[in-house]
Amino acid sequence: MTDNRVCTGACIFGKCPFETCIKHKQGSVHKAVKADMSILTKGKLPTLSTNFSGYGIAIDIGTTTVASYLYNYETGKCIDIESVINPQTSFGVDVISRIKYCRDKQSGLIELHTAIVDGLNKLIETLCSRQGIDVSQISKMSITGNTTMLCLAAKADPSPMGVSPFPMPFSFGEITTAKEMDLITDADVYLSKCMSSFVGGDITSAVLSSGMMNDDVSLLLDIGTNGEVALNAHGKILSSSTAAGPAFEGAELSCGMAAVKGAINSVYAMDGKIEHTTIGDVAPQGICGSGVIDTLALMKTSGAMDETGYIEEGPFTIEANGAAAFEICEGVYISQRDVRNIQTAKSAIAAGVLAIINNAGLSFDDVQTVYLAGGFGNYMDENNAILIGLLPETSLEKLKNIGNAAGAGAGMTLTFGEYQEESQKIAQASTHVELATSAYFMEKYVDCMMF
Repeated sequence: MTDNRVCTGACIFGKCPFETCIKHKQGSVHKAVKADMSILTKGKLPTLSTNFSGYGIAIDIGTTTVASYLYNYETGKCIDIESVINPQTSFGVDVISRIKYCRDKQSGLIELHTAIVDGLNKLIETLCSRQGIDVSQISKMSITGNTTMLCLAAKADPSPMGVSPFPMPFSFGEITTAKEMDLITDADVYLSKCMSSFVGGDITSAVLSSGMMNDDVSLLLDIGTNGEVALNAHGKILSSSTAAGPAFEGAELSCGMAAVKGAINSVYAMDGKIEHTTIGDVAPQGICGSGVIDTLALMKTSGAMDETGYIEEGPFTIEANGAAAFEICEGVYISQRDVRNIQTAKSAIAAGVLAIINNAGLSFDDVQTVYLAGGFGNYMDENNAILIGLLPETSLEKLKNIGNAAGAGAGMTLTFGEYQEESQKIAQASTHVELATSAYFMEKYVDCMMF
């Protein structure tokens, strides 16, 4: 790896291995890291039908990224979209680290609340400025996100979720005001209802927009910083969150980075050489999740990695930090440790899917459609995801990418009517499946470790 990086996962996720790294220059001060981004924001965006005037903004607060959508109530159309890296990433890579920050530091909640609200206000200002409207014309807002993100946005302490039995302090599904949240508009704000402590309003919103409740048996999978699964089994909803960790977002990998400009987002072989593409078509600075999936699939099919994940000697094998690694291009590689991180993450997700289906007394053959929600699920090569065991082998013909379904669901609830009621019914009908105590999950987790 070279040291002249503009922005890698090391910066975004709070580590600082390079003296030239932005995060290093910032010292211990929490500051936003700026980067050109490629965050999936489009999906099945709704057309609204209301009697409202003015404009509405739907926001999906992800652990790593935040996507916002500006709607014109007169036309019912989404007229602008803006996305940023969640400014809270400098406080911790995942929800657990941010819960811990709130629990361990007296000012933690205020710091994290201020960080996300400042970010949301900038998004609001950007959208309004670009469309030539005043923030006072925003009459309604709908905000979705996982339970921790909603707590932090609403200035509600998420600390109880950090201690067993991990109770959910607030389930939301209510209307508040922008002023109460320290936002710069006078809008009424709907906060989407959460299913459980670790299956939040974003999954409720995704289920709503996917239309999966019209199916007999279908599965929704959101692979991101958190791995969430929701199963509709003949109208009964089972949901859970898998302990996948942030590896698929590029964090904690040797050359990992978020899906920003310069990230290798696809890897393939041609004429005996390893080829790649990058976001922004610029020189590679690291690799993001979709590129990692491609690389592991290539390593498996080429014999550079065995079924246990062990990196074999070969033409693309190098030594990095005293261990074997697979070189993609100069300065970017997948190390043996990286393989293990992805291996445990993909195993948790794959086993979680099987465990929830088993809990419903069904098999994967009973599932009609697998809805892939979120940016990572949309960008990854589905065949390669199946090849490394992230998705079941028989799932290809069942897969349906639905983009940022959480953002689309938030847009639907901007109607402040039946869609809000429907989303609340979805959350209330959900039963949480605890995977940590499931013997079936642990059995499948071991099985799914193999490539």
